[in-house]
Amino acid sequence: AIVRRLNQETARVLAAPDMRERLANDGIEPGGGASDDFGLLIQNEIATWSRVIKAAGIRAE
Repeated sequence: AIVRRLNQETARVLAAPDMRERLANDGIEPGGGASDDFGLLIQNEIATWSRVIKAAGIRAE
C-alpha cells in the first residue's frame, strides 16, 4: 500500500506543468510507471552491466 501511494504521489507531482518545466530546464525527461516495471528495469540493467563488466575484465579496486 505504501509503495502504491508513493508511486501515485510521485506521478501526480511529475505531471504538474511547473515541475515538468523545471525538470526540462535541467535536461530531465520524467518517466513514470509501476514499481514492478521499475524493478524489472533494474534487474535488466544489473544483468546487462554485469555482462559488460565481466567481458571487459573490470575489477573493483
